[in-house]
Amino acid sequence: MTAPVPAEEAPKITRRRQTFSSDSATASLGKTASSTSRPMPASDPINHHARTAELAQSAVSQLRSAHFAARRGALHTAKESATQTLRIIASLRDSQTGGNLHTSQLNEAITAIRESTDFTGRYGPVDQAALNRLVEVHETPTLHGVNTSLLTAERAIEAYLNYARQRWVEATVGGPLAAEATMILADLESATLTPQSNSDLTESRSRLHASELALMYRRAAVEIGPDNPQATAELGRNLLSRSMPAIAKELLLLSVQQKPTRQSVEDLMRAANESGDANLAAECQQQLASTNLPSELPVQLMSPSQFAKTHQQFAGSGQHIASSQHTTQQQPASHPYTQTASRPMPRNSINQGQLIVPAQNGRSPQSRIVDPSMPAAPSRSTTPRGGLFW
Repeated sequence: MTAPVPAEEAPKITRRRQTFSSDSATASLGKTASSTSRPMPASDPINHHARTAELAQSAVSQLRSAHFAARRGALHTAKESATQTLRIIASLRDSQTGGNLHTSQLNEAITAIRESTDFTGRYGPVDQAALNRLVEVHETPTLHGVNTSLLTAERAIEAYLNYARQRWVEATVGGPLAAEATMILADLESATLTPQSNSDLTESRSRLHASELALMYRRAAVEIGPDNPQATAELGRNLLSRSMPAIAKELLLLSVQQKPTRQSVEDLMRAANESGDANLAAECQQQLASTNLPSELPVQLMSPSQFAKTHQQFAGSGQHIASSQHTTQQQPASHPYTQTASRPMPRNSINQGQLIVPAQNGRSPQSRIVDPSMPAAPSRSTTPRGGLFW
């Protein structure tokens, strides 16, 4: 007998395991993206100059619209037009320098202002837990990583608005149109400050926010346009009303040196008296008595058709009708928006006295609507101009 043949074992089937590394795939995608990244193509000179001129003219038109809307009492429209003016100016800066730095800075400022209103309690009580949540979800980085155990809602508003002012100035510094638009926004915020009706905490914080936002705009306007005497004078008056006469005196003195008016000299004399500067107060009094200083009352020349379109109430004693033009003095009277309407139109310089001296830089005061050509954008700086603020 023969031994049985052993059965053959079934062959083992082994499958090769194929692995895919997500990290390597992501890395390869990153390498591909970086290898195909190219610089921006050079801008065509003709298109560049045409775009720049169009943006500048658009900024002027938006600023005119903001002034007109504010004087008509259309506060929301005025705010939108003023903000749009600043956006166009930031775009114009980016068109001159390349990139989108100025637009990004302005967007960061606007976001910080919007997010600062969350601390007023409009969405509910702002306790410690709510403060932590708000800081975490906000895009504004000024309080990220900061110990918020001792943080209050009022202090958070201050931090956000200071961050907004820095970005606001960096985006638009050096532009006279930007200073004008920022002044309008300051006046609009001041117009919303109504007398407080009760002691509700949310209402108190909302009022505080509007007040600090108006102050932020005024400070930014002076930093953007340090040669604008009206912006400097209005900030000085605001600080004088906040019981800061020493700082107000320096700002009002600078405004008087740039463009003297009877109102600014009177405010300077008051600041000098409150700060204990008797010599300066005496010089102001002598200047008021010896010099025919111009007034800041708004007197404008308008054609009959322009006069009919204003829909404003005018004082009868302030109207002088000529054959082709009307010289009118606007009296907003009961309307809350008075600060922008009370600003003067540009006038020529007058004879200088001992106290009133020409501006050191020799520049003439900026007009309300300036030439649309914009100066070259300065290099980015994270610190405000020295010598203007404490």
